[in-house]
Amino acid sequence: MSSTRSQFYECSHPECTEDHSRTASYCSPECRLKHKGRKALRNIKHDHRFCSTCYKPLKVVYRPADSKTPKLRKKALIIREAFAGFQDFTEFAESGDYGLECDCGNVDHYHSEPDFRDQESYEWWLKLVFETFKKEGQQDDSFDIETFCDSYFETDDFELALGRALHE
Repeated sequence: MSSTRSQFYECSHPECTEDHSRTASYCSPECRLKHKGRKALRNIKHDHRFCSTCYKPLKVVYRPADSKTPKLRKKALIIREAFAGFQDFTEFAESGDYGLECDCGNVDHYHSEPDFRDQESYEWWLKLVFETFKKEGQQDDSFDIETFCDSYFETDDFELALGRALHE
C-alpha cells in the first residue's frame, strides 16, 4: 500500500485574495476566469488600435500593396516584412495635447477610465474588438455579449464578466 501526496500550488491569478493553496493552478473557477478577463484587457491595451476605456476603434493600420512600392534590394525586403504599416485615425480619434485622444475622453492607451465607459455603449465595441482579434488569429475565444452583460450586472466585476464571456 502506498500513500500518494497531493500537490499544492499557489493560485496563478496575481490578485487572488485566498491565503491558502489549493490542488489546482487557480483556487477557484472564478479566479481562472478573472485571470482570463485580465489577460484579454491587457491585449486590448497593448494593441493600440482600440480605446482601452470605451473600446472604439481609434486607428486603422494598413500596408500598401507590394505593387505600389518601388523595387527594393534584398535588405530592404527584410525591412519591409517587419514594417507594420501606415495608420489613419478613425472618426472616434483625434490628435490632441496628449497625443491620440478618444472622443470618450480617454487620452491614455494604458489606462481604462470606468467613469468614461459608463457614458458609452461599450459592450458592442468590445464585441467588435474580440471579433477583430479572432479574425486576425490573435485569439481563439469567441465573445458572448449576453453572457458578459448578464455576468457584469450580476457581479459588478468587469474582469470576471469578461472571462465568462470569452469561450472557445
